[in-house]
Amino acid sequence: RIQVRTLVPYGPGKNKVDQKIKKDMMNVVKSDSNIDIVVLAASDHGYAPDVEKLRAMGKRVIVIGEEKAPASLRNASSEFVQV
Repeated sequence: RIQVRTLVPYGPGKNKVDQKIKKDMMNVVKSDSNIDIVVLAASDHGYAPDVEKLRAMGKRVIVIGEEKAPASLRNASSEFVQV
Protein backbone atom coordinates (compact mmCIF):
# COMPACT_ATOMS: atom_id res chain seq x y z
CA ARG A 1 0.00 0.00 0.00
CA ILE A 2 1.32 3.41 -0.90
CA GLN A 3 0.10 6.52 0.86
CA VAL A 4 1.00 9.92 -0.53
CA ARG A 5 0.57 13.18 1.34
CA THR A 6 1.48 16.48 -0.24
CA LEU A 7 2.00 19.68 1.71
CA VAL A 8 3.95 22.59 0.25
CA PRO A 9 5.85 24.53 2.93
CA TYR A 10 6.49 27.98 1.44
CA GLY A 11 5.81 31.49 2.67
CA PRO A 12 4.28 32.54 5.97
CA GLY A 13 3.43 29.58 8.15
CA LYS A 14 6.18 27.41 6.65
CA ASN A 15 7.20 26.20 10.11
CA LYS A 16 3.63 25.16 10.87
CA VAL A 17 3.53 23.12 7.68
CA ASP A 18 6.93 21.57 8.50
CA GLN A 19 5.64 20.60 11.94
CA LYS A 20 2.50 19.07 10.41
CA ILE A 21 4.55 17.04 7.95
CA LYS A 22 6.79 15.74 10.75
CA LYS A 23 3.85 14.92 13.01
CA ASP A 24 1.87 13.19 10.25
CA MET A 25 4.92 11.25 9.09
CA MET A 26 5.62 9.89 12.57
CA ASN A 27 1.95 9.17 13.35
CA VAL A 28 1.40 7.26 10.11
CA VAL A 29 4.54 5.17 10.57
CA LYS A 30 3.74 4.41 14.22
CA SER A 31 0.16 3.43 13.39
CA ASP A 32 1.01 1.03 10.56
CA SER A 33 3.61 -1.67 11.18
CA ASN A 34 3.55 -2.61 7.48
CA ILE A 35 5.39 0.56 6.48
CA ASP A 36 8.99 -0.32 5.63
CA ILE A 37 10.05 2.66 3.53
CA VAL A 38 9.38 6.36 3.97
CA VAL A 39 10.08 8.80 1.13
CA LEU A 40 10.42 12.45 2.11
CA ALA A 41 10.92 15.36 -0.28
CA ALA A 42 12.76 18.00 1.74
CA SER A 43 15.98 20.00 1.91
CA ASP A 44 15.57 21.41 5.43
CA HIS A 45 17.92 20.37 8.25
CA GLY A 46 14.95 20.38 10.61
CA TYR A 47 13.84 16.99 9.27
CA ALA A 48 17.10 15.23 10.21
CA PRO A 49 16.06 14.30 13.79
CA ASP A 50 12.80 12.77 12.55
CA VAL A 51 14.60 10.86 9.81
CA GLU A 52 17.00 9.53 12.47
CA LYS A 53 14.03 8.44 14.62
CA LEU A 54 12.51 6.59 11.67
CA ARG A 55 15.83 4.87 10.98
CA ALA A 56 16.04 3.84 14.65
CA MET A 57 12.60 2.27 14.19
CA GLY A 58 14.08 0.13 11.40
CA LYS A 59 12.57 2.09 8.51
CA ARG A 60 14.37 2.81 5.28
CA VAL A 61 14.15 6.56 4.67
CA ILE A 62 14.75 7.96 1.20
CA VAL A 63 15.09 11.73 1.12
CA ILE A 64 14.66 13.59 -2.15
CA GLY A 65 16.19 17.04 -1.91
CA GLU A 66 17.99 19.89 -3.54
CA GLU A 67 21.74 20.43 -3.72
CA LYS A 68 21.42 22.87 -0.80
CA ALA A 69 20.28 20.06 1.55
CA PRO A 70 22.59 19.99 4.57
CA ALA A 71 24.89 17.11 5.43
CA SER A 72 22.85 16.42 8.57
CA LEU A 73 19.79 15.51 6.49
CA ARG A 74 21.79 13.64 3.85
CA ASN A 75 23.62 11.60 6.49
CA ALA A 76 20.46 10.84 8.46
CA SER A 77 18.74 9.26 5.45
CA SER A 78 19.17 5.73 4.18
CA GLU A 79 19.48 7.20 0.72
CA PHE A 80 19.58 10.79 -0.54
CA VAL A 81 18.43 11.56 -4.08
CA GLN A 82 19.45 14.98 -5.31
CA VAL A 83 17.12 16.79 -7.72
